[in-house]
Amino acid sequence: MARMFYALQSVQFNQNGTNQILYGIQSIGASSQSDRTPVFQLGQLGTYSSYTTDDSPVEITISKQIDGNALLYPTLLGHEAGANDGVQFNFWASAGQASGGSATPASRLVMNNYTISSVSYTFEVDGVATEEITLIGDALVASTEAPEYLDASKSCATALGTRAAIKEINGGSPLGYQSISFNYSKNIESLYSLGKFRNVERYISYPTECTIDVTQDATAISAIGSANTEVAGSCTGSTGGCGGGDFSIELCDGTFIRAGNTVVTSESYQGGDTGGGQLQYVQSLSSWDDFTVTGPT
Repeated sequence: MARMFYALQSVQFNQNGTNQILYGIQSIGASSQSDRTPVFQLGQLGTYSSYTTDDSPVEITISKQIDGNALLYPTLLGHEAGANDGVQFNFWASAGQASGGSATPASRLVMNNYTISSVSYTFEVDGVATEEITLIGDALVASTEAPEYLDASKSCATALGTRAAIKEINGGSPLGYQSISFNYSKNIESLYSLGKFRNVERYISYPTECTIDVTQDATAISAIGSANTEVAGSCTGSTGGCGGGDFSIELCDGTFIRAGNTVVTSESYQGGDTGGGQLQYVQSLSSWDDFTVTGPT
């Protein structure tokens, strides 16, 4: 038995025989759950049978530091449901082999025909910006695909997404912002057919929503509830429309994350009490069917 820790693992993206190692990975996890319904019959106390109509998909979650290397979402997007495209986990026997370029992994697992379920980005004044993606697929199976190896020359990432790496927010200065998070769900559903247990396909159930949570210092407060202000004697109140402008963040490495036609769903100010806390303006926004991520360049 060997202890399995971070230095013995790597993640790669397989694209029809052209494979790419993924850098900055912080954690990986895989899970599957089968919800079975018991069946009983008269005259018998114990279970008569059980069944499931759920094909028990496997869910993979990968967390990555934003470090100037390829992001997960734009890398994997556009290659979903590809029989020859997949995400592969490599597990090595000892530390250092993942970048050695010769040792064969002790085991390799791959998920092909994956679907992106959700993605989130978090930016805070403390720590490094992170990306987390969740994939859904039928199974995680043994892989025969050759492993890719880490490039030792990238062992000292210079473009880590700390607070100093934020170039612009909404096209302007990022000063005063304390934290920003984007959470985008694609609402993946399964389509089934009689005569087949596995799903026929997975599809996006529209509309898809991106929620954005923003914390700023109190100088950002101009009004609370201004979007709900009554306009006396007018039929031009702000109860309709497509929403406001875009909410975006750009990093110094060219990464650009954008949610379009956002609307404010809640706002408040918090803190600033006699305990010495900082007064902050907290805002939540939503956007539908209009989320894009590009970069880094």
